[in-house]
Amino acid sequence: MGVKITVDGNGVHIHLSVLQKVIAVQGDIRIPLGNIKLPVRVHPDECNQFFKGLKVGADIPGVFTAANYYHLDGTHDFYYFADASRTIGLDIINDPRRKVVIVQVEDGTSVEEVVNAISNAVQSSDDHKTN
Repeated sequence: MGVKITVDGNGVHIHLSVLQKVIAVQGDIRIPLGNIKLPVRVHPDECNQFFKGLKVGADIPGVFTAANYYHLDGTHDFYYFADASRTIGLDIINDPRRKVVIVQVEDGTSVEEVVNAISNAVQSSDDHKTN
């Protein structure tokens, strides 16, 4: 159910399967390291909100969320999760369109491992050092 998250020297990559892309009406996401505000959040409060914005995608409250939520200011957030306890939240800066990405970590990978990998990459990135 979760998504594959990889981290390299350029950014965080969120890889969706073909089925996940269809359900969420969203392709893979790449976030430059300099656009991620630390700390990476574990089980963000937004997972429990009922109204998140104008939705494009699928959402069955309390069961499953796979959608972009658009706001009046022109920004949007992306959510993909069924098990909120396995989610991470990335707050996005320096991007006029996207504010938050909340995704469930894929099964077989620990949430802490992903949080540490992202945090370490952001802290050591040149973009973060200049911001």
